Amino acid sequence: MSEEEKENLLHVVEETTTIKESVVQIRTDFYVYIHYTNELLPRPFYCGKGCGDRAHRETRRTNKWKNTMAKYGVVGELLSPKGESFLDC
Repeated sequence: MSEEEKENLLHVVEETTTIKESVVQIRTDFYVYIHYTNELLPRPFYCGKGCGDRAHRETRRTNKWKNTMAKYGVVGELLSPKGESFLDC
């Protein structure tokens, strides 16, 4: 491999690394949430990824989610990126 080819390859690797770092930085607004039935002994029935107020919205849900919500009610929990609970919703 010539020196010019090595330089070109190194440049491509550096650009790819920069692009990957940029993508990771852009997507930090997401969180994980879990919905539980609102019963004496809550049961988890949905786990999702969202941003903004997604964990609190009832729109754009499946029929199964809506039926569970209608029958039991819903209690939610937001999880930090490391999986720890940090806020009830």
